[in-house]
Amino acid sequence: MKVLLINPPNTYHHGDDFAVTFPLGLAYLASVLERNGHEPLVIDSLAGFDPPTEMTDGFYRCGMTEAELVAETQRLEPDLVGLTCAYTVQYPTTRSLAQAIKRATNVPIVIGGAHCSALPSETLAEGCFDYVVIGEGELPLLALCDHLERGSSLAGVHGIAYRDSSGNSHENDKEPMKEVNAVPVPARHLFDMNQYINSPYSHNGSTFRMPYATMITSRGCPLKCTFCSVHTIWGRNNRTRDAQQVVDEIEELYREYDVREIHFEDDMLTLDRQRMIDICREIVSRKLDITWTTPNGVYVNTLNEDLLTAMKESGCYQLALAIESGSQSVLRTIMKKNISLQYAREVVKMMRRLKMGVYFFLIIGMPGETEADIVKTVEYAKELMPDEAYFSIATPYPGTPLYDQCRTHGYIPANYDPTLMRTTQPLIETEYLSRDDIRRLRDYAYQEWDAVKPAPWYEGDPNLSRRGGIYTIGVGHKPA
Repeated sequence: MKVLLINPPNTYHHGDDFAVTFPLGLAYLASVLERNGHEPLVIDSLAGFDPPTEMTDGFYRCGMTEAELVAETQRLEPDLVGLTCAYTVQYPTTRSLAQAIKRATNVPIVIGGAHCSALPSETLAEGCFDYVVIGEGELPLLALCDHLERGSSLAGVHGIAYRDSSGNSHENDKEPMKEVNAVPVPARHLFDMNQYINSPYSHNGSTFRMPYATMITSRGCPLKCTFCSVHTIWGRNNRTRDAQQVVDEIEELYREYDVREIHFEDDMLTLDRQRMIDICREIVSRKLDITWTTPNGVYVNTLNEDLLTAMKESGCYQLALAIESGSQSVLRTIMKKNISLQYAREVVKMMRRLKMGVYFFLIIGMPGETEADIVKTVEYAKELMPDEAYFSIATPYPGTPLYDQCRTHGYIPANYDPTLMRTTQPLIETEYLSRDDIRRLRDYAYQEWDAVKPAPWYEGDPNLSRRGGIYTIGVGHKPA
């Protein structure tokens, strides 16, 4: 079966951080389809584009046009089109593209990603999607293709929502993949890798050496943070790839694409400390001249001196720590995140001794959070003085307890605009904080932080030179 996998165009808002990163999810899907005898075709509509062009009302668009994508679909004549939609904010653009393809062709369309995994029935009801993949996509998509080729029933296929011949909707339970070591490496050979490995628009601007590449070594997070939707895709069970296999992929990138930096995009990279130490030792033993970092963040409770030392010795130059709040009460009772702020202090000290860069991810505007709590978060950042602090606005992604809470208590409009579900714009209005309050407090947080923020930790080191920095929509490059 010929399957066209599309990474749709995206819409940004003034103040959003812009990045063009390799679509690992599509590449994994393509790899599994190819291994099992299907013909995957890929279009990343974002690849090779400069920062977005302004539209109206502060919105910007990036990527190929709908007309271009429809024309490519008609030219390639696939048997199935697959669209990805990682975040709710991208859903209107993805839906519009699906509608345009439907108007021009009779090809069936399947959609996957966090948004539709959380809302499969609602997504299917749109009418422009024939199938919805729920959760991890590799095995459900493969099974869907196999069943479509045979013309057999989808009743027993895990992780698929669909309409039968009578128009009735069905939603089959997802079943997380048990053996992630069996998944082939992403099908990078189907992409023009030069559009990614030398791009200045990396995730969080965290690049010191080029070419660089992204990869994941594990799936699933056992934590139950109220604001996080990652479990809608990966589930709660943390499943890891073997250290040897991980470094095999790094070495392939090193030899095949001359990659000299790795960005680990795992949600829980260091949960198994010994595995992470084994990865580090394997990098060293193979004499791979790389640097690496974690733009998606790491769980601070998993870090200790032995692990950090091994990470540093294998090329890790900085870590992003998902601290979230400077209030222990907010962490414990509102976010349900098991973090000790005192232990985080100790981890930062360890990292400083090892001369490693430190980033903080912080969230403000949660229901139940007060202005005093947000001030504590700002003061905590000022006390520990990471190299960079990112203050995101609490965003109620579908599939999270935060989303359910906001719908139940009316903290978000009943018919909310998905394009406003972004971490730079407040959608939530709580019992303590209006949307204007949250905007004001985020401005306050950055004003306070910018007034004390230290010089870059790598300044003066002849071996490190930051490439590009963060590109903020409407602002331009914003070096950290």
